[in-house]
Amino acid sequence: MHGILSIFSVLLLGVACLRTPSQPAPALISEVFYNNNQHFKVETSTATYFIEKQSGGCSSLLDSEGRDWVNFRLTGSDGPTLSSDSDYRGVPNLVFQDPGNGIGHPGFNTCETIQLSENELEVRSLDKLWQFRWIFYDTYAEILVEKTDTSRAYWFLYEGPVAGKFAPDQHYWGNDVDGLRTDAPNIFKDPASGNWQWAFFGDPSTAATLFVAKDKSDKLDDFFCYMGNDAEKGNSSKDGMNVFGFGRSLKTEPLMTGTNRFYIGFYPYQISDKQAIEDLNQYIRQILN
Repeated sequence: MHGILSIFSVLLLGVACLRTPSQPAPALISEVFYNNNQHFKVETSTATYFIEKQSGGCSSLLDSEGRDWVNFRLTGSDGPTLSSDSDYRGVPNLVFQDPGNGIGHPGFNTCETIQLSENELEVRSLDKLWQFRWIFYDTYAEILVEKTDTSRAYWFLYEGPVAGKFAPDQHYWGNDVDGLRTDAPNIFKDPASGNWQWAFFGDPSTAATLFVAKDKSDKLDDFFCYMGNDAEKGNSSKDGMNVFGFGRSLKTEPLMTGTNRFYIGFYPYQISDKQAIEDLNQYIRQILN
């Protein structure tokens, strides 16, 4: 009997370890030419990040099975076919419109990025007004905004296709206030707004769930919608992306100022019920604490 209990305890311990964020750990960082630009490639056990040197933005975020949840592509096209399938994508996409347009957004030549340590990159804007860091852990990345242009506000965005595909009718999302949601807010009709400290996105056919979080609560608007690459077809478009923003108003205004910490990573479970939501909430709280 004691042997059975011991085995059971070990199994429970294993599950608990899976649901606990890892302690700081070195990531494998290398320099690569990727997607026609110089990048830092950052490899961990749960994700691979491609950080573009000239912008400090994440142009690809691969899960452990190789699906790209950002999949930025530079096409230079912003005409009748919306670039939600390519140029608009990225993380954290901090600065929108001048001054400083494109800081933290793949495809813009606005920054220089250097490696500080075995798990840390520093991004400085060419105009010397912005500075932020990527700090990588085994199960998530931290984006620390250290210096900002005090004359303007910014936001933190995740823009990309969940599990590598645009399928609003199949995907789920949620946050710390509403829990699990399966509705599909459309940027052209009914985008969602709230005041959230973290949010998550997933595909029922994929084990991993992507989460984003900020370390301190505020009273600013946050934003979520699906954006298809065809304005008339909306969520029925062939391609597109999720648009999630901390500090983004329904009027597409950035609202954040000062220093902030943000987090992004893969939680290794689907979110399908209240218990799964509570487990995810606990997991994220451990990261924030």
